[in-house]
Amino acid sequence: MEKTQSDNKKTIFSWAMIHNLQLIIDFHNLQHQMMKNQILRINENIVSCNDKSEKKELLLQKSNYINTYDDLLKVNTFLMMYAHLEEFLDISVILTPRFGHVDPPGVIGSKNVMR
Repeated sequence: MEKTQSDNKKTIFSWAMIHNLQLIIDFHNLQHQMMKNQILRINENIVSCNDKSEKKELLLQKSNYINTYDDLLKVNTFLMMYAHLEEFLDISVILTPRFGHVDPPGVIGSKNVMR
């Protein structure tokens, strides 16, 4: 059975969505690992440090990595996932033939753009 152009679009769409999702996951995991590595370096510096003011600065840096940067990574990952879902829903509406031959309202290039 020969694939139609619609089947090809759906296959490419599926591949692209899975690929993009994997990129988001890889980004999160890599950034999380880099933060853990940085915290380990800071811990090593704290142990070897003799200067109280420098040790205080290192403890502050460690606190920032643990409390601030980890939370920011979670927020950024959530926003990327949300954008991914939004794109998925937007494109899946375009690929769904339930609107017949007329483009759904709001599709770029559509004559049915809502004003």
